[in-house]
Amino acid sequence: MRKNPSNSKGLLSMLLITSVLFSGCQKEDTQDIPLSVHEKLEMTTSTSPVEVKNIDVSKVTYDSGHAYLLKDWFGVGGDTQWEKPSTLKVYENGLALGPAHSSHDDVRTIGQGRFSHWGNELFFTASDNTDPRTNGRKYTYTINESVETTTSLSVPSNAKSLDLSIVTLHSGNAYQLNAWFGVGGDTKWETTSTLKVFENDKELGPAHSLLNDVVATGKGKFSHFGNNLYFSSSDNTDPRTNGRKYTYTIDGSSPTTTSTAPGPTLGPVTNGTALKNMFGVNTYEWNFLQDPNNPSNGSTIYEPKMALIRNFDGIRHYMDWEKLEDSPGNYTFNPTRRGGWNFDAIYQRCKQEGIFVLSCLKEAPNWLYNTYPEGQRDANNVPAPYGSNLEDPASYIAQARAAFQFAARYGANRNVDPTLVKVNATPRWTNDPVNEVKIGMDLVKYIEADNERDRWWVGPRAYQTGRQYAAHLSAFYDGHKGRLGRNVGVKTADPSMKVVMAGLSKADVNYVKEMIAWCRENRGYRADGSVDLCFDVINYHLYSNDNQSQQWGTATRGVAPELSEIGRVADEFVTMSRDFAKGIEVWVTEAGYDINSASPQRAIASGNKTALITQADWILRTSLLYARRGIKKLFFYQLFDDNKYSPIQYGSSGLVEVEGGLKRRPAADYILQATNLMGNYKYQQTIGQDPLVDVYDYNGRKMYVLLIPDEKGRTGSYVLNLGTATSATIYNLQPGSSAMTAKKVVTNGGNLTVSVTETPIFVQAD
Repeated sequence: MRKNPSNSKGLLSMLLITSVLFSGCQKEDTQDIPLSVHEKLEMTTSTSPVEVKNIDVSKVTYDSGHAYLLKDWFGVGGDTQWEKPSTLKVYENGLALGPAHSSHDDVRTIGQGRFSHWGNELFFTASDNTDPRTNGRKYTYTINESVETTTSLSVPSNAKSLDLSIVTLHSGNAYQLNAWFGVGGDTKWETTSTLKVFENDKELGPAHSLLNDVVATGKGKFSHFGNNLYFSSSDNTDPRTNGRKYTYTIDGSSPTTTSTAPGPTLGPVTNGTALKNMFGVNTYEWNFLQDPNNPSNGSTIYEPKMALIRNFDGIRHYMDWEKLEDSPGNYTFNPTRRGGWNFDAIYQRCKQEGIFVLSCLKEAPNWLYNTYPEGQRDANNVPAPYGSNLEDPASYIAQARAAFQFAARYGANRNVDPTLVKVNATPRWTNDPVNEVKIGMDLVKYIEADNERDRWWVGPRAYQTGRQYAAHLSAFYDGHKGRLGRNVGVKTADPSMKVVMAGLSKADVNYVKEMIAWCRENRGYRADGSVDLCFDVINYHLYSNDNQSQQWGTATRGVAPELSEIGRVADEFVTMSRDFAKGIEVWVTEAGYDINSASPQRAIASGNKTALITQADWILRTSLLYARRGIKKLFFYQLFDDNKYSPIQYGSSGLVEVEGGLKRRPAADYILQATNLMGNYKYQQTIGQDPLVDVYDYNGRKMYVLLIPDEKGRTGSYVLNLGTATSATIYNLQPGSSAMTAKKVVTNGGNLTVSVTETPIFVQAD
């Protein structure tokens, strides 16, 4: 959980460069570059011919992501950190690539022709991110030190106008047009759009830019995603009022006029997420063990609370390090030295009930943070002694040893050397139960290495950079590849236990890329050629609210998940994992909404819906959104309120109620009902955008989930094609119940018209 959440992303601006003149005069080792339909130039002036030279792809090496590297002297100096003087232009089969001067991060992560001439190195990409060494295309370059050109682009005669009357400001430099252009837009799986956009006589681009780049940098960048066009003017003025004409074409097919029609389908996918995996909840040990009638007893499960926890598929257990290690080298689990909690009982019961467990070992113990100067002593501090080198894995050896002890006890490996396993067997008082050494209990499969290590709001004593946290993780993961000792690291005790990186408070993929870069430099590569990462799961936190840009700022209220940036951010993380981390799973371990009417993270009352019902709608819709986007697990914050009467963000985000007796809130009702109906069904594809229509599958049985992606009480209808089915069942959610209502209906030749609202509705053919 973070204070005053924000998600700032540092983005480097990219410069668009002008096209060049080509000379018909051929010189030794050069060739003419033909003009293509994409690049019809009207040449007006030229002070010198342009020499065209070949790029020797046999000397090109793979860098990372989409980037390839050629180390050579090109006849002109490359860019430096102080200036961008390079005049190098790069071509693929005669077509200019670009933009030049792109950041190396953009070259690697976006590619699509971007390049950077840096010093004596050329970092470049193919237009479609294929391998330039093997794709059969010819790569050439020019140096245009003395070329002065005035060019104009001949816009294709079949270009159609963009309807600026329906363009809206998205954020930053990005403007949005929701329309159907006659061709499908990009999806999270592939870049398919052939849409080209023009401003007066100039083609804008690059196409397929990340929305973040369009928002932050603009300068003509655009993205055709789904049925939305996000675009910017060449100088970041408002395209609705700058007096310019905006047109578009569809490359390879005849353009059509824009119309408000549903976007393309998403999918189908082959590795969809089971819906129940989206129903985790954050908990503490007292949520399991504390009987309000006997609060000092932390040794046994309190069954009324367990009955509520049973409604969720998984738990994330916030586990303070100091409870496991009250003093250096003295470990306790049952009972813990501090609090007297029985962790064995929690994990044994979760396994018995089939509840997934993620244990989050977090917070510096006092014996560690007391190494800091007075005034800087806090459990938020980086878990390393004061003055440590934070990029040295050895600085984190204390927590990594605690992780070894936890994994040796609760992991599946029964062959851990018992001489390495320690507990503090000293009783706290007479007749106090004593801790016993236990090995390989096989109760926990996943452990999270601390929580929100990017704690920017606390300051330098608590904040770790991506590189520093990677060093921390390397110790925690496997004792920095075994170099720190036989009793250090999770994998040293149980190679099968998975390590989850600490959930990021700022959902920034660049932080993870820093971690990967550190691993590449300090851990090397695995036998399959991939970077030897020190984490098995990528993890971040994100709360849907009206701080739309995910930049520094303050939210004023929560918003419906589909109207915020959480879907785009999920796409960024899933894509980054695919491109840089071999597609390891991406989880979101904190999300949710408050019910306090003064909270900046509140769910709003809407129409005849109370904030509790809106919270329920948005919680379930968040689960559906993340399943749709490829997130593999989701945990809501949290089981119980901290204080429902407090306006502090996250204080009233509980999914169960205490006052008036323990009971589910509507959000937990909806989770239970969806689990009972279709928890094992896996997301397959999305066949409608507004209404949203998702298709789930379980052993060949289809379930359709329909909703209006809004927060205004809007309604609509959708005609479902159920094939040859003559009847179907419509399921509706019911607050206060453990099951949805079911209504049998007759189809019209396999078609069924469904009334849709902002509360999800479920349909299954009989």
